Amino acid sequence: GKHRSKRGAKNEAARSLLTHLAGDEAEMLDPRHNGAVAQWLIASITEELEATLEVKEDKPEAEQDVPRAGGKTHTCTLVCPQIEGEFVATGSAKSAADSRRKAFAALYE
Repeated sequence: GKHRSKRGAKNEAARSLLTHLAGDEAEMLDPRHNGAVAQWLIASITEELEATLEVKEDKPEAEQDVPRAGGKTHTCTLVCPQIEGEFVATGSAKSAADSRRKAFAALYE
């Protein structure tokens, strides 16, 4: 809308921005869609439960494996003394950082 004052226009712009951010906040903070948030949550849970978390970059096993065009794959393994077994998840992306974030997001799910 149009306002007669500069202050009114700024207030409307701020309201619009906050409304937009509030709508996006749930998805942005959802660990299933945001690997960085998932990584932070898993690290926090791991510390609280005295669990073991291993993150490793997967390497091609044999010469027959064709290298992906710059792609990386990471595997996260979480072992918790309070829960029997282990939880394993993988993520793949062009960059190592994105690959790790995808693995953490998958582990969170």
